[in-house]
Amino acid sequence: MSDKGKQILDTFKKIVPELTESEKERLLAFGEGMAFKAEQQKKQEASRSDE
Repeated sequence: MSDKGKQILDTFKKIVPELTESEKERLLAFGEGMAFKAEQQKKQEASRSDE
């Protein structure tokens, strides 16, 4: 994992316990949305490579 990745995880490790349930749900939804978008981009790039 990169240093930036470690920094991100350390930051979330500190802040998540302080969040309300609503804030945790919002953060989770945001992360899931980012993961979905990244997966779609991978699929799109793979289909371009197949052409």
